[in-house]
Amino acid sequence: MVFIMKYIILTLLLFSTSLYAVTMPVKRVKLTSAFGESRKNHFHNGVDLGAGEQDVYSFQPGKIIFYYDKSEFPFDNYPGAGNFAILDHNDKRSYYMHLKDNSINKTNYEINEGGLVGRTSDTGHSFGIHLHFGIEKKRPLEILNPLAFFRDIINDTIRPRIERFLIKIDDSDFIPVFNSYRVRHGSKISLFLKTYDMIQNNNNKMGVYKITCYVNNEKFREYIFDKLIIKNNYYYLPPGYVFDEVYYEKKLYILGEFPIEKKLYDIEIVVEDYYNNSAKIKRQLVVR
Repeated sequence: MVFIMKYIILTLLLFSTSLYAVTMPVKRVKLTSAFGESRKNHFHNGVDLGAGEQDVYSFQPGKIIFYYDKSEFPFDNYPGAGNFAILDHNDKRSYYMHLKDNSINKTNYEINEGGLVGRTSDTGHSFGIHLHFGIEKKRPLEILNPLAFFRDIINDTIRPRIERFLIKIDDSDFIPVFNSYRVRHGSKISLFLKTYDMIQNNNNKMGVYKITCYVNNEKFREYIFDKLIIKNNYYYLPPGYVFDEVYYEKKLYILGEFPIEKKLYDIEIVVEDYYNNSAKIKRQLVVR
């Protein structure tokens, strides 16, 4: 009986390992854009991997269910994604964008984990050679942060950086708050944050993974860029924020608004990246 139980446990462990085994889609890994970043009017629905032209591989066993290659349509303009391939993995799909002309693997629609998909390039709306890589969960329909699958592959010990905390009082211009600020009673105040993340050997300013804002020791607003929910062809950051509720036009994070009363407001903001590096600031608003 003990032998049978050990055999069952070992089988389950082997099965779960093979079920969730993944391969990084490129060999030279340079993270240049994070999941959920602002893209002017929409969330970035994947990660960007730079490090020049290189082969692209399937992160799990799958089947190519759709691709676009401009070499087959020479009179077309590139779509924003450039040349791209979509792979199906039963419970999810993966997306590989900005691929090189005539590089997509069209001879083998069934691709093993680590099988060749194509080659990186800068086709479509791109400012340099890179791979845009995305993962979509089918049920419920969600876009997942790819770093959840590659946490141990990327090394990051650099803390996010908080550049500035700003407020708007009613319809005023932005007001930077460095320590404390006095506000007139009866006004409506809006909170904003300018922050970014960086990683070793990379000068790109990227979006952060988590922002938590506390007002008088109570959680006021929190963003966690684990996934995006898809409803009616729109992306929502859980629990239900649309893009314009998260980002202001100048790539500021919106931390909400509230009518203020005559009292002291202690504000604490904690910013984290995906690797538990964090930065924190404290500010005060004095209402008189």
